[in-house]
Amino acid sequence: MKNKLMQIASPDNVLTDSDLNYKLKINPVNVKTDYPFVDLIRFISMIGIVWAHIDLFNKDESIVQKFLTDDHYMQFYIPFKQLFKFAVICFFMISGYLLGDKIQTSNSVVYFKNRFGSTVKPYLIAFLPFLGIMVIKAYVFNHVITDTNSFASLVKYCMFQTLFWYLPNYLICLFIILLFKPYLNSIYLGLGLLLITLVYMVLNVYTITYADQHTKAMFGFVFYLWLGAYIRHNNLVYDIRKIPSGILIAITAALFVLSSLESYWLYLNKLSYFHILRIFNQLYSVSMFVLLVNLCRSKINFGPFNPRKETFGIYLYHSFFIYFIIPKVITLGEQYLGIKLYNYTTGLRLGIITLYFVACYISTVLLVKAFLRFKLAYLNF
Repeated sequence: MKNKLMQIASPDNVLTDSDLNYKLKINPVNVKTDYPFVDLIRFISMIGIVWAHIDLFNKDESIVQKFLTDDHYMQFYIPFKQLFKFAVICFFMISGYLLGDKIQTSNSVVYFKNRFGSTVKPYLIAFLPFLGIMVIKAYVFNHVITDTNSFASLVKYCMFQTLFWYLPNYLICLFIILLFKPYLNSIYLGLGLLLITLVYMVLNVYTITYADQHTKAMFGFVFYLWLGAYIRHNNLVYDIRKIPSGILIAITAALFVLSSLESYWLYLNKLSYFHILRIFNQLYSVSMFVLLVNLCRSKINFGPFNPRKETFGIYLYHSFFIYFIIPKVITLGEQYLGIKLYNYTTGLRLGIITLYFVACYISTVLLVKAFLRFKLAYLNF
């Protein structure tokens, strides 16, 4: 019976003896080894990542700044964008959850080497063309690259200040988790990592002197990778599912409101109002993770989408649409069709952002499906 159960478990959800014994106790006849919420969180969080990067671009930066510093508009824009601001933290947590028992049963060096090899190769396949286009724009069209230092600055910018920041940050977090592998189940380790996150929060979010982007908080997300692994290792999913869904929905909704109000307060005080490590956004993100785990108890049909295979590719390639393709389409529309996007009302502006998101997301999914179909870009790992 035990061997049969171990065979039907998916690679991402291999059961340990403690997992198996716990499940046999609560449901000895029909033991479920699949975790459908994993793909749900992947799917929704990737939508949130693309959503977070969508804005209207224009060559005239003064128009963009006026557009995004209109107090009346920002009152609607902030909660509109805040809706999916849980995505990054949820990604770290689900990545930690999938680590779970793997790192307890694997050699740390071998595990990191395999993980590094399987992710860095497709990362570079996407990053290098992106960097190449940025270099051409900066050197040929804008003439801002004049020496080695300016080129190095552009490389650093592309790797740590564009959406490509996630993988380097994740690998650093993973290295730290593996380094402290013997203490992974220690609450004291979790508290120490949480303290580091809170230091980043205080300095980068709430002070002007040390304000910085979340993409540069290289150790600020280790706690959430640890938290996901801790949830898996201690079978906390079963405890989460005992919580009444109505209570979790109410808590998550309240935290969404508080995080939106916090963002607006930060905006008025000229601070980083969409920083991921804002205190209420952290709480909102964890609450959303718990809520999705609580609600998703059976396999979901995602229709034409395949979160397990497509998520990493969407992360890598939606940058090309956001930075290069769709902004060019918008510029052409202004030049030849007279569509002045920045002159519209608030409601229409938000509607245009939504259409921009749909176009970007669907286009990226189709590109990734083509890569998977023809086994290109090393996405079939």
